[in-house]
Order: sequence, then structure tokens, then C-alpha cells
Amino acid sequence: MRRSLFLPVLMLSCLCFSQDAQQQTDYREKTQSLSQQIHGTLAELKEQSAFLQEQLSEAKSDLRLYQGLVRELQMQVTDLSTSLANTNRRLSDYSEKLTVLKHSLKRWRTAAVVETLLILTYIALKVLKIVKKIQIPFI
Repeated sequence: MRRSLFLPVLMLSCLCFSQDAQQQTDYREKTQSLSQQIHGTLAELKEQSAFLQEQLSEAKSDLRLYQGLVRELQMQVTDLSTSLANTNRRLSDYSEKLTVLKHSLKRWRTAAVVETLLILTYIALKVLKIVKKIQIPFI
């Protein structure tokens, strides 16, 4: 009876130990596989990080360049706005002067027409005085 019990116990213990050994081997393989995957992923992440750092530094450099361009363009816009304001002021002044000159010219023309009419009237009265012998006291 001892032998009949010993053999199944021996087989059962061998089976358990072989399963433990197999499980430990599987565990080691899985651990090594996971370790390799983790190291591979870490290497990829380091490469991505280096690439992103390079892009970030390029973006910062571009940002500085564009900020300089923006400042320069803002200065140009300010200069152009000042120039535009000065030009508008001058145009307004010239418009006022032109209006004054138009009124002055209109008054001068009116005065010239009145003066011409007075001279023509004087000449006509002089001619009438000489030709018709009309007495006009002030001429």
C-alpha cells in the first residue's frame, strides 16, 4: 500500500513542481518580454522628447523672430498713422484756404463786374454829354 500511495504522490509532486518550473520560466520570459517592451517604449519616448525639444527650440526662435517683425511693423504702422494724420491736417488746412480763396475770388469778380459797370456807365454818360449835349453836373 505504501508503494501504491507513493507513486501517485510522486507523480503529483513532479507534476506540481514541473508546473511551478514551467510557470517560473513563463514568468521570466514574460518579464523579459515586458522589460524589452518597456525599454523600447522608453527609447521611443526619449527620441520623441528630443524631437519635441528641438521643435520647441525652433518655435521659440521663430517666435522671437516674428515678435521682432511685429514690433517693426507696429512701428511702421505708427509712423504711417502719424503721417496720415499730418497729411489729413494739411489737406484740411488747404481745403479751408481754398474755400477762403474761392470766396475771395467771388468777391473780387463781383467787385470787378461792378467796377466795369461803373466805368461803362461813366463812359456812356460822357458820350451822352458830348453827343447829346446833356447837362450832367458831376461828370
